[in-house]
Amino acid sequence: MDDDSYKKQKEAFVSNFNGTTATEIAFVTSINTLSVLLNHIGGAWLCSASSSVSWKFLVDFVTLILPVELAVTLLSSRVDVLFIAVMCTCIGILIISDKTRKTKAPQKISLKTFLATPLAGKRPFISNFRAYVNVCTAIGILAVDFTIFPRRFAKAETYGMGVMDAGVGSFVVANAIVSPEARGKYSQYRGAWSSVASIIKSVKSSAPLLILGGIRTLAVKSTAYQEHVTEYGVHWNFFFTLAVVKILSTAVLCLTSPSISGYIAVFLGVSYQYLLSYQNLGEFIIMGVDGTGSREGLLNANREGIVSCWGYLAIYMAGVKLGQFLFEPRSTVRAWVVVLIQLVALSIAFWGLLGLSQYYIEPVSRRMANLSYVIWMMVFNTQQLIMHLAVQLIWIFLKDFNLIPSSSEKPEKDSQIPATYDLLDAVNRNGLLYFLLANVMTGIVNVSMATIYATPIVGFTVISTYMFSLSLVVYILHVFNVSSKIW
Repeated sequence: MDDDSYKKQKEAFVSNFNGTTATEIAFVTSINTLSVLLNHIGGAWLCSASSSVSWKFLVDFVTLILPVELAVTLLSSRVDVLFIAVMCTCIGILIISDKTRKTKAPQKISLKTFLATPLAGKRPFISNFRAYVNVCTAIGILAVDFTIFPRRFAKAETYGMGVMDAGVGSFVVANAIVSPEARGKYSQYRGAWSSVASIIKSVKSSAPLLILGGIRTLAVKSTAYQEHVTEYGVHWNFFFTLAVVKILSTAVLCLTSPSISGYIAVFLGVSYQYLLSYQNLGEFIIMGVDGTGSREGLLNANREGIVSCWGYLAIYMAGVKLGQFLFEPRSTVRAWVVVLIQLVALSIAFWGLLGLSQYYIEPVSRRMANLSYVIWMMVFNTQQLIMHLAVQLIWIFLKDFNLIPSSSEKPEKDSQIPATYDLLDAVNRNGLLYFLLANVMTGIVNVSMATIYATPIVGFTVISTYMFSLSLVVYILHVFNVSSKIW
């Protein structure tokens, strides 16, 4: 089989899908947060202060990465079984640890005392959430090239939602919630020259993303690598979208104020949808300028990537507002329980808006980043944050009620806040490098083997080896205190 024929088969293999349901995506990705709980409990039981770095890495990889990988590959049709297995493992470790505890801890506290537990400073649940956005994306971009990855999880062609459709939107939210504007660490923009200087600074900081985008485009065009043109366009890619959203967000906030980012998000989302629905912008994205789907001209060739930046900018502004809420000063467990309840209420409201938007306006479309997609991204990422916060609170509860595995009964750097484990720290520390390496390694795998003909076992082995290597690289950098931040 020649390269051109195989390329066409690969493009067909990842194209023309309608996705799955938002509820299935939410359930499948809930394994992320359950893996963190498994890592907290299992890591406390299996690791101690004297454990080797290599052993800690292995425990982190098995508990944090493998369950997520299994959920979208070998056990994708039985995620419920995986969910129950992980839960039972967590409970089993707690029971075994309690039975084998040499000395029973005498300290007993009331629920009132637990709620009054000091909890200020770091927010590990946000760090865990951001790390898993990267991890899930890394798994998806390679796994989608194998038959072991369900086609319903792949990106939907025009309308619909797959697990991979959540990727770019989640990246935008993950960066927005920790932006200077969200954390209150921005300087108020005053005057035209100050605004121009801020925009120029944003362009300079986005230059690496633009360069990486250009390199990726040249690499794809110079090889027989498959292209999914309707994803972003002929030349556009994910790196360009991130750079443009970063620059545009700076410009918008220079002209307005971070304090009204929520209103800006609503205005951008609604106005963009108006243009899509009533000013033929949606028809232009799908059919092109001449109505035949042609790709003549730079704008026409990259219409999905360029125009959808409007929708992603709305997501970013909504993420800034969410981040401002999460970074409000809070000092006790009780305050964070209230936050959890508020987030649940917000999630329910977003679910209602999503249903109304899909019914009365149009279905979710990542290709256009329409209003329904913007709302879905807030539904999806709010749920992820809810579950990660719940895990953090559960871990504190287990500690305060002396229910944690006995080997973890040792002084900790911060006795009230459960630290994110090293592998997640490593991913966050070099997030963009992690994503860049994932893209490079995915390319190497695809040019080295015919992925669509690989058996499930071969596919899972390749994906596992790839994730192990990727994790090991950033873990080693983390151990040696090496950072490479661009965003």
